[in-house]
Amino acid sequence: MKKILIILIITILVIFTFMFFSKKKKEDGYLKIENINKIVLDNLSKIKVIESKKATKIPVLNYHFFYNPDLSEKCRETICLDAKKLEEHIKYLKENNYKILTITEYVDWIYKKIELPEKSVLITIDDGAMGTSFINGNKLIPLLEKYKVNATLFLITAWWDTKNYKSDYLQIESHGFNIHKRVKCDNKNKPIALCMSDQELKDDLLKSISILKSSNAFCYPFYVSDLRYQRIVKEVGFKVGFVGGYKKSTREDNKYRLPRYPIQYNITMKEFIEMLN
Repeated sequence: MKKILIILIITILVIFTFMFFSKKKKEDGYLKIENINKIVLDNLSKIKVIESKKATKIPVLNYHFFYNPDLSEKCRETICLDAKKLEEHIKYLKENNYKILTITEYVDWIYKKIELPEKSVLITIDDGAMGTSFINGNKLIPLLEKYKVNATLFLITAWWDTKNYKSDYLQIESHGFNIHKRVKCDNKNKPIALCMSDQELKDDLLKSISILKSSNAFCYPFYVSDLRYQRIVKEVGFKVGFVGGYKKSTREDNKYRLPRYPIQYNITMKEFIEMLN
């Protein structure tokens, strides 16, 4: 929108400037009215090019834990990421002019309230564990603030206090209050949400909403949901729900099963760039 506005202003200034001079000196070296038409058309064509490059698909990146092996920190899960890799990802996005979204912007886009540039991306982090807060390693927030980029944390609100994640660049949304665990039901190990009654699940989600004071978005623990679970997520007031999926999200997707790209420890820059493109 800023580029469009700038071009419009320049076009108007050009028109008035040449109209003024053309009245005073029509044939003595100044541009004629026909030239003005060309300038206007050229600028209008630029506006059309910009307008045509609106996002139709947006990659949602999904991180979990961050650590620094140079500090003898260890993380043995596949969803751990060396903080240096996270910085490489952020630098690439900044240097290549990606618009790094807030969750509010993303949700407004999904609901067709706003348009976003073609090169848009949403960064999400699940859980709130290693390297994400001031009390468990603090790798994430300093990088967000250093590069002035937005991210969304899906926090397990029974496990950690929101005050440990305060930053102008980090929005906090729900990963449930205390449903990030598996239990045995129907003779299988399942995410506990699938084994709870409707009311029990609603109570957990509403408790998380009351703590966060937001119902913009929900992230399903373990990426698992079914139709009942999705219905309840919607009924308690969440606008969207996220899973995994390894593909870009679109406005045509089920709003309560939006896909993301889970980031693994061994991701290469080539693979990261392919997710975006």
